[in-house]
Amino acid sequence: TSTTLTANKRSKGAIMKFTLILLSTVFSMSAHAAWGKSSSSETVSTRPVHRVNLETLGGFATTGGDYAGTFLAGVSFLVDRTLPVRLGLDSGILFGSGTGLPILLSLGYMPVERNKTATPYVGALVGPVIGLGGRGVFSNTEDVMFAILARGGLSFAVADALDLRTEIVMGGLTGIFYISPMLGVSIYL
Repeated sequence: TSTTLTANKRSKGAIMKFTLILLSTVFSMSAHAAWGKSSSSETVSTRPVHRVNLETLGGFATTGGDYAGTFLAGVSFLVDRTLPVRLGLDSGILFGSGTGLPILLSLGYMPVERNKTATPYVGALVGPVIGLGGRGVFSNTEDVMFAILARGGLSFAVADALDLRTEIVMGGLTGIFYISPMLGVSIYL
């Protein structure tokens, strides 16, 4: 059992190091992209006003000290023609520390202009996470936790209607700290 504990500590340490490296990379690139000077030749396109955004993201997560995985899929719409603010709905699955079904309202801000390097974005997710059973955080199928999460990341334009994304989602699930570095794609319709 001591070798199992040592292996668990090493694996948790490696995941935490990966999370911290990804966090620092995202925030340093975000700062560079947001405040760095860019010429008009770096601009890929201006997003049309009425685009729908479909996204899928997946990654590692830590919830209440347990390590797990997360998969989210969402849809968002521009709130107003003149503002780069999107309102949407995200759902998916949290697994590893039991299984949870998030149903989250999302609000996000992303500049209209996309560059070839990276476009930073920020947002928030709020809503219930329904426990589906298992062990750990979602061990009881009657558990419903409330999530208040912040998200921030970079969106890399691959084509006019396709972005690759890297983001960090962090916050609380009814008093339990949650953090998840994620990778995914975003499609604009």
